[in-house]
Amino acid sequence: MKKLTAVVRLVNWALAMGGTTLVAIGIWRFVQGDVAGGSAAATLGLFFMLSATIDRFEFLKGFGIEAKLHELKDAIEEADETLERIRKLTEVTGSQLVSVMARAGRWDSGTPPDEAYRTAKGLRAVLTDAGSDATVVRNALMPWAMYLALDVGRDLLYDYGKSLKGVQSQRQEIVSRWPSPIRLPDPAWDKAHSDLQEVSAYAGSLIKGVSARDPAETVRHLRQLVLDAPRFVASEALEELKRDVELWAPELEYLSVNLDLRDPAMWFARLDLKDSRQS
Repeated sequence: MKKLTAVVRLVNWALAMGGTTLVAIGIWRFVQGDVAGGSAAATLGLFFMLSATIDRFEFLKGFGIEAKLHELKDAIEEADETLERIRKLTEVTGSQLVSVMARAGRWDSGTPPDEAYRTAKGLRAVLTDAGSDATVVRNALMPWAMYLALDVGRDLLYDYGKSLKGVQSQRQEIVSRWPSPIRLPDPAWDKAHSDLQEVSAYAGSLIKGVSARDPAETVRHLRQLVLDAPRFVASEALEELKRDVELWAPELEYLSVNLDLRDPAMWFARLDLKDSRQS
């Protein structure tokens, strides 16, 4: 401890001597007319002399440095709080923007698919740069993904649904033309009535199952429709649906996991086809 004190004293002495010498040089330079050089030497000398005192830190505090540091810290904390509020505002407004864009005007003047895709990607970039949690980003983009999957899923069932309506009409015609009065028990009547109920329930599950949900759920529903198809559904229509489902399953599953399009051109073409059918 004594050795350390001796070293400190020696350093303070050296600083004091050096400071005194520099101040003297500065004064001499002033006399010689070298204002800049004299100012620099005198300033450095004063700094050395101040540093040679044990109370130098208290002296520096007297200049308000500590207060300025506190002001700077407060300003940084205030800026962090402001950024946090901006981030939260961005998350809320971004989520609402995508939700409204996904829902509004989808059957007439809706946002074009490519524009909606750019908006979704832009929102992802903004939220990511703002440091939003991955769950927040996913929740913000999910409405866009759900309604995109809804539109494509329903369009995949367009031709199949028309074929199924034909089958349903045929079964309805058989029942409506059944000779009266019906004498029960009648196995043939029971079968005809059961077939109509089966195809009607199946037809009702087509669009009902393809609702605004996670795209992965849409894939599972479409595959289940293929498995549950009544035996009397036209095999050609069922095979076409099966091919379409397996073609689109990777796209829908990719959308579910990544909330992005694996093949944007494929999506845009299918959505354009859907729009042309509805126009």
